[in-house]
Amino acid sequence: TDTPDFKVTIAGHPVDLKTEYEATVDGTNGNTMLHPVRATVGSTTIVADGAVLKREGEKGRAVELDVTVDNGRIEDLMRLAVKADKPPLTGNVTLHTKFDLPAGEGDVTQKLKLLGRFGVQHAFFTDPQVRDKVESLSRRGQGKPDDEDAGSSISNLRGQFAMGGGMITFRNLMFEVPGANVQLNCTYALAA
Repeated sequence: TDTPDFKVTIAGHPVDLKTEYEATVDGTNGNTMLHPVRATVGSTTIVADGAVLKREGEKGRAVELDVTVDNGRIEDLMRLAVKADKPPLTGNVTLHTKFDLPAGEGDVTQKLKLLGRFGVQHAFFTDPQVRDKVESLSRRGQGKPDDEDAGSSISNLRGQFAMGGGMITFRNLMFEVPGANVQLNCTYALAA
């Protein structure tokens, strides 16, 4: 498939989504096994294995996937999820998550459940003010707060996440720059 103007409501940015997939449909109940779906957004390939199926007691069909991104770009994924015109972060991303979208009415951001982990190598913040703050943190961490040649805003990020009910929680979120390592646990609302 080729969907040139695919968008997720929360961000609203149209992207060119290309997919290749093989599926097996159970003619007795309509359940569809996906093995696998390869979706491409920008220069990032997302591989998903799973099913679209009828669950006991639910009206409609649920989507259960095991999703992996190897050697993708975080800015491609952020175009799907962040409202800002310019992605706040660029870099190489790896991601693995369980994806569970129950059947029924309602906003996807409220229904969708994710449980996974990610890593971003050579992360670059696109906002100059954020870069300045990260470089300052790096200089102070190296004990060279006034040395303009010390410090770096290039960082590595990694952590675990869980999403559900319109909230996303990060656990063991690690942020590394020369001279400093930061570990965070935090929760954010995905309000549209």
